[in-house]
Amino acid sequence: MAQAAAKEAPKETPGREVRVEISLDSHNRIVTKPEIFKVCKSKDQEVRWVLVDQQEHRFTVDFEANGSPFYEEQFGSDAPVSGLVRRDVLSGPKKYKYTVRLGSAVADPEGVVDP
Repeated sequence: MAQAAAKEAPKETPGREVRVEISLDSHNRIVTKPEIFKVCKSKDQEVRWVLVDQQEHRFTVDFEANGSPFYEEQFGSDAPVSGLVRRDVLSGPKKYKYTVRLGSAVADPEGVVDP
């Protein structure tokens, strides 16, 4: 019985990943769902940006305007997961603007960090 348990893969922490879907609407404007992501620092959550139903397979995400709540500032098709929120980031009302680029389309959604 102990051997069977040892071979099982570790289970993921429920709710650890916050999914942000990126798509284009009928006017070729970028849509992100949710419009404002929320990550919970105390739950060790991280963001995964996912391209949905698009022929263009490359996107970028840049935190430039007021900094990134994560250890990195740029994400994209090759590196779509944010990693954990930086230790020095306080939870609160600050909104982090970021830029999504998909082909020639550009959008500037936001994100927040909850306790």
